[in-house]
Amino acid sequence: MNRKNKSLCLLVAALLLCAYIPLTALATDFVPMASPVFVTKTAGLNTQMKAVMACTTSVICDKICVSGVTLQKQSGSSWAHVKSLPCPSTSATNASSFGASMDYSSHCTKGTTYRIIITYNADGVTASATSGASTYK
Repeated sequence: MNRKNKSLCLLVAALLLCAYIPLTALATDFVPMASPVFVTKTAGLNTQMKAVMACTTSVICDKICVSGVTLQKQSGSSWAHVKSLPCPSTSATNASSFGASMDYSSHCTKGTTYRIIITYNADGVTASATSGASTYK
């Protein structure tokens, strides 16, 4: 390859690199939209620490389940992580809705205010719902 061709190749490579860098920066600034799969996601926790969880999807899914449950307790005006809780063992197959309930009272202390965060999984797409605050009585 002669000197002129080498220079031309280096110039093209430099231009491609300069074009690639701003595109990479734009890609890292991308903020994804909410998942179009989940239509509704709910999480509820009553004063006996019984949780209800339900979700619906916009399409029929091979499998819908709960993939994570997080327990938080109120600490002043903020929330502190307590622990991960067991997920329901049930799931929905070939469905567009899922519902389950669990008793988490054995993980809680009476008189303390808690909330739960439920993470749903529908064919690999995840979304979360947070319950309201509830004081264990």
